[in-house]
Amino acid sequence: MNTKNSFGGVTVNGNHGALGIGSDQTIVNVNHEAVKELSAELIKEIKASNIPDTTKKELEESVNEVSKQVNSGSPNKITLTGMLSGINAAINTINNSPSLIESFTKWKDFILPLVGIN
Repeated sequence: MNTKNSFGGVTVNGNHGALGIGSDQTIVNVNHEAVKELSAELIKEIKASNIPDTTKKELEESVNEVSKQVNSGSPNKITLTGMLSGINAAINTINNSPSLIESFTKWKDFILPLVGIN
């Protein structure tokens, strides 16, 4: 479906997506497939890392919960901030896995703007 919106002489044509007009507009379109893929890659790297199994399990559960929150449409920013800080702290203590750190950085950099956390 093609949508046509006209606002005071300005016409916006679009096939999909969100439109915000005026001040203080925030529009977030979540790419659920990208969240899923980046989370799966991070979990794969966590499982392959040389860290205790209990830490692996906790990190995997936390990544899954962050993904669930992001995909919910109304994530709890306080919960996400805490979880991301915890995941970040755990991964920063792991110096033996550059691929894990790279995967985490990509995942985190994708997640943060989706939930409006700077």
